[in-house]
Amino acid sequence: MVLLIMTYRKLCGLFLIILVIPWLLTSIGVSQPAEKLTSLSDTVKPQFSQCDSPNNLSYEKLLERHIKIYETLFNGLFIAIAVIGVLAGLAGFFVYRDRRAMREEIVEDGKIAVERMQKDFKEAGEKIFDDLNRRSAKIADQTAGIKDEMAKELEKFRKEMRERTAAIEKEEKEKLAEGLERFKKEMAAKLSVAVLAKSTAPPSGIETDKEKEARRLLGEGNKFYDRNDYDKAIEMYTNAIKLNPSYAGAYYNRGIAYYIKKEYDLAIADFNRAIELNPKYAEAYNNRGTAYANKGEYDLAIADFNRAIELNPNLAEAYNNRGNAYDYKGEYDLAIADFNKAIELNPNLAEAYNNRGLAYRHKGEYDLAIADFNKAIELNPNLAEAYNNRGLAYDYKGEYDLAIADFNKAIELNPNLAEAYNNRGTAYANKGEYDKAIADFNKAIELNPKYAKAYNNRGIAYANKGDYDLAIADFNRAIELNPKYAEAYNNRGNAHYIKKEYGLAIADYNRAIELNPKYAGAMAMMGRAYHIGKGNKEKAEFWYKEALRNKEFLPDKGAMVQQWLKELQGQK
Repeated sequence: MVLLIMTYRKLCGLFLIILVIPWLLTSIGVSQPAEKLTSLSDTVKPQFSQCDSPNNLSYEKLLERHIKIYETLFNGLFIAIAVIGVLAGLAGFFVYRDRRAMREEIVEDGKIAVERMQKDFKEAGEKIFDDLNRRSAKIADQTAGIKDEMAKELEKFRKEMRERTAAIEKEEKEKLAEGLERFKKEMAAKLSVAVLAKSTAPPSGIETDKEKEARRLLGEGNKFYDRNDYDKAIEMYTNAIKLNPSYAGAYYNRGIAYYIKKEYDLAIADFNRAIELNPKYAEAYNNRGTAYANKGEYDLAIADFNRAIELNPNLAEAYNNRGNAYDYKGEYDLAIADFNKAIELNPNLAEAYNNRGLAYRHKGEYDLAIADFNKAIELNPNLAEAYNNRGLAYDYKGEYDLAIADFNKAIELNPNLAEAYNNRGTAYANKGEYDKAIADFNKAIELNPKYAKAYNNRGIAYANKGDYDLAIADFNRAIELNPKYAEAYNNRGNAHYIKKEYGLAIADYNRAIELNPKYAGAMAMMGRAYHIGKGNKEKAEFWYKEALRNKEFLPDKGAMVQQWLKELQGQK
């Protein structure tokens, strides 16, 4: 289009030039050649006349002839130019007309093309929308089908979950009942809880209907207690208390049920109430003492046992329990004296023999301990704790096979006794069978995930295998569970020492000594870390000497530490 317009403009310009040239020629006189030639002849004629040629007239004729020729030429040129101008104008007109027609044709074609494109787009859009609608309908159908399938699957899943939940609840209830029974047996082997109060009528035989009903509910509660259904027993005792708020026996029995469930504060509250109602209730003092002992409040426990013995000097359970409290406090001779008295009062009290054996074992008198465990097993062949304790005594004597045999028997009697797995693992570790040991520690932790001692012992086994990072992880867990576990800090320090992380090792030994100021082993290793790791001879010598001041707690009475000290002094 642009080229057409440019061509048209050039033709119009040429046409104008052709029309203007004749006018210019006329203006300058080219269109009047005769007059100019006549004037020229008048100018040159005198010159011609001065010539002595005889042909002067022929010059005039010649000049006229030339003038006519020139006029003819000029007129012809003018006509030619005019014709050319007209032709150019016509050509420009026709070109303009053709180009205009072409432009109109192009515009028309463009309109048709646009209309066609719009139509095509519209048809394509309608096709796409139709396709989308078909697909949407198909997807809706598929979604409806999937929804139905999902609803069926969801209902099926819910049914399965209900069944699984019911199975898990049943299993958990069985485990809980089993655990409570196991705990009851463990407590019987350690702390003796006085028997339940019976639902006997008062000596006077006079009681109100509410008191009579309360007594009946107490008897029902005792039946549930004997079936290990402690929650139901507590419910019955509570109902009895509602009917008779002064019923000391109901508070007492409910306290025992709370104690078995390890809800010691609730148990103590009930024993308090029973004592308020009956200040001479020796069994209530005894049982409150056992609750305090399980909370680690040994002085309060001993005070209660004292009061129970004062009220009933023949209460063997009170002597047995006070002996345990003394044993927990490390007062082994006082503990043994109480166990002796309990055995004197009740020669068939297997728990008293078992506990006296523990006290002997804590004193390092392993043969006496084994003799007591033997007697406890004789009186009660199913006392798993006695087998477990005798196994530990054998382990301390280095008789690892006998120890393992006892731990096996304890596990046979009580497959959920985590302590037996832990102790058998220790025996295997002492024999150098670390994989078996780790397997037992794993089982102990599975049964009791908060068993700090099992984590500590597994860490020792990993360390002996050279897996120090795993060992440190276990020591970390043991410390997390028991922040006052001095042995775990010491063992973690040993692992850091072997890894040549002396700063970390020293920090752990420090913490172990803070928790146990007589921890000679930690003192010796502290000296070693300063000696070998830090090159600090003064601190090394100080800690070697501190360890030797407590050498009764060191293997071979500190012979190795004395050798280290001599080496250090020889280097000065």
